Amino acid sequence: MSNWGVLETCGLYHIALYFPEFKSSARWRELGEERLNETARLQIMVDGIHWEQSPTYHHEVLACYLDCVHLANLNGLELDGLFRHKVREMAEASLYWAKPNHKQPMLGDSDDSDIRSILTYAAWLFEDPVLRFGGYALPDYDHAWLFGMAGIRDYEAMVPAEPPSLSRAFPHSGHYTMRTGWGEDALYLYFHCGPLGGGHGHADMLHMDLHAYGRDLLTDLGRYNYSDLTPLRKALKESSAHNTTVVDGIGFTGVKDTWSFDRIAGPLGCRWISKPEFDYVEGAHDGYLYGSDPLYPRRRIIFIKPYFWLLIDSLACLEQHTFTQHFHFPHPPGEVRMEGESLICRTTTLGEANLSIIPVTADGLRGEVGEGMISREYNLLEPNANAAYSRTGKGCISIMQVLYPHRAGDTALPRVRNVPVYRHTGERVHDGQAEACGIQLPGMDEEFILVVSHRAPSGHYDSYVVEGMQIFGEVVLMTLQGRNKQATVII
Repeated sequence: MSNWGVLETCGLYHIALYFPEFKSSARWRELGEERLNETARLQIMVDGIHWEQSPTYHHEVLACYLDCVHLANLNGLELDGLFRHKVREMAEASLYWAKPNHKQPMLGDSDDSDIRSILTYAAWLFEDPVLRFGGYALPDYDHAWLFGMAGIRDYEAMVPAEPPSLSRAFPHSGHYTMRTGWGEDALYLYFHCGPLGGGHGHADMLHMDLHAYGRDLLTDLGRYNYSDLTPLRKALKESSAHNTTVVDGIGFTGVKDTWSFDRIAGPLGCRWISKPEFDYVEGAHDGYLYGSDPLYPRRRIIFIKPYFWLLIDSLACLEQHTFTQHFHFPHPPGEVRMEGESLICRTTTLGEANLSIIPVTADGLRGEVGEGMISREYNLLEPNANAAYSRTGKGCISIMQVLYPHRAGDTALPRVRNVPVYRHTGERVHDGQAEACGIQLPGMDEEFILVVSHRAPSGHYDSYVVEGMQIFGEVVLMTLQGRNKQATVII
């Protein structure tokens, strides 16, 4: 199950083919092929992502597999078809995983690495124009030596084909990506609701990354290094070091040291819907189900394309608790500010894309900006800024935020308002049951209204009236323009 099993098998396969004069070479080759098939069957999940939940190790394993495919081709051998299919699926997963700047998310033990080189290799080996789209325009230096002159010409002659879809779900491993396009200026959100991934995993359940207009806006903080002698290593694995939520300041997964945990949160399922007008993802976990008051945290994200995201975090509990959202920015301290009354948090980097986090209601909400560290490369540390929002209560605690990305130089904010929800009989619905917000973008007459029920509708009494329009659904998107009203049931 370890990635080391792949690395060592790759070495064994190379020795067998480079030194056929050894008496055991035939057996080594047979053993290498057997172990390649076995590791791919065990370690690569059904959706093509390596089980250790770290893009860096996913790509380390993929690189070894590609080397073995290439070596087999050079020797006129054909590796097992199912194995080759698994390797091709890994490369495709990498393509959809990548941010618009061609870098992998820093999920788990991962760095801020460009993956075009490995996609270039995979595209050439599999003669795949879609993978070619994700690679370099020309082979990089290392691969030029690997491909040879004929291979360079073949790669250059391959016409890139844009991937057939934009947003993509990987439900077996628990990864979800939303995007508006395949250009470097596209909007992109990554969401994680999957298993931990062993020692290379972090306490990042329900974490999200956000990238827009050529810049990271919300990010994982990386891994730093693997030493228990550096306290920051453990700190960067904690729940609060990710763009997720915690209860009463206690992480949902307990991090013991560099490689081990004492409590491990597991996903409680995820829902995913992707349409041309919107994407929707929802996830929950069991990290707080222990104790006398079992707690149920849930995160829902709605992407109104190509403008903004609505983030709804909620906690179901019996007793009083404090529910906290954490946001981590790549921006250095001083370039993130929070307004005192509205609690709107804005990044202010000149000449770059920026992000505004806009609470739908600041009543009972506390917010603060802090400083931390980010590690984009192994053993490298840089200062960064973070923000936290907290609300205390019981029953259903919710925090609803508009995540609005700005192009460089654009500072105008959308108009965000809390919209009352009524039963069809006229009574006002309590916020713990259903909430709604209206978002009107700068320069637009149309207003988007999103209605979110914290409890799935179970009867006619859960039919609501919002802005004079009767609706029925768990999550409903309404659009208002003058007297024209339309409603779309998302869930």
